[in-house]
Amino acid sequence: MRKIRLDLVYLISLGLASAFLASVLRNFFYQASFNELIESSFFSEIFSAIPYFIYIVAFNDFLVAVLLMLRIFPKVAAWWAMLWLLAVIIVHVSVFSLEDLLDAIEHMGLLAMAIFLVIKSRKQTIVDSPSTSSLSA
Repeated sequence: MRKIRLDLVYLISLGLASAFLASVLRNFFYQASFNELIESSFFSEIFSAIPYFIYIVAFNDFLVAVLLMLRIFPKVAAWWAMLWLLAVIIVHVSVFSLEDLLDAIEHMGLLAMAIFLVIKSRKQTIVDSPSTSSLSA
């Protein structure tokens, strides 16, 4: 019988990637909701000055999802996702509504996943580095 090894890091990466893909689809199918969030946020003047901002966000979310799913530049993808989610949380909190506060709390779960991936990627880099291995030999 073949044993299946559960790779927790990849499982969390897939979960986080699926959230980023859902964000891409939400932004395309519910553009009014995205625009309302941006217009009511503290940063509305900054974001409204950027042409096609919704498409930039969607492209970013898609790229992060692909990087996480395919394990391309996993350390960069984890940091990028973490910083992006932190920015999303700040935007939601800046709206000062209960609905957006709840969305910010929901995004904190995703942020925790991204932080886990960042910490895990740092540990792997330290453990896998040649200088550390030669010291323990």
